[in-house]
Amino acid sequence: MICAYCDLSALVEQGGGPSTSPAQAPAPRLTTERISSEDIRRVKQLILDGKRPEAVTHYASVAGIPHAEAEAAVTQLFVPELFRLFRQMPINALGCSIALLLIFGSAAGAIYGALRVPESVGYVALALLCLFLCFVFVRWLIPKVLSSLTHMFGSRGRARVVKRAVMQSPHQNRGVVVLVMFEVQPDAGGQPFLDEEALLLRTESLPKLEPGNVIAVRYDEPERKRVFPVTPIQVLNS
Repeated sequence: MICAYCDLSALVEQGGGPSTSPAQAPAPRLTTERISSEDIRRVKQLILDGKRPEAVTHYASVAGIPHAEAEAAVTQLFVPELFRLFRQMPINALGCSIALLLIFGSAAGAIYGALRVPESVGYVALALLCLFLCFVFVRWLIPKVLSSLTHMFGSRGRARVVKRAVMQSPHQNRGVVVLVMFEVQPDAGGQPFLDEEALLLRTESLPKLEPGNVIAVRYDEPERKRVFPVTPIQVLNS
């Protein structure tokens, strides 16, 4: 298995035999492998670049393990929950405008194809393709718009950085993608809660999210599934 936060690789040895019941089996034993942090970061970078096969091959090579075990470790590292976090990263005004243009363009193409249906089967295919693209763009845009609204107008709180992992650097010009676990104390009172988010940050903002730092955040209420730093990020207490 691979820890995204620590950039460590560990061998998991399961105790007990095939006939041992889960209640009787001893706890799994973890042994840290001698794989460099640079190699682990390389695996994460390949995954986020959409090069999963290369990530599996690289990890199998440096860890000296079978391809099937490397595949399991990479799957454990980048589970579907992480895909959800990346899908709900906030979007800026330019990105939203481009997405809306794509949606309206696809919708216009679908309407045009539908109006020309009697003349050619090709227009039916065009209408169906445009409808599919419109659905894909809307499905991609909605969680990002919700996150952007939370970032601007959500409930206020103070969040302590519990853990932080640099997932991809550089993602854009002077930008890094990080995975952060927050412990949030709502300003309105109540019990604190934990939340994990994927964030795109400027490189100079990365030190502000060191574990232990406390920053101002906004979050969605009552779901509490989106937590984003108030920008510009300021460390309230470290």
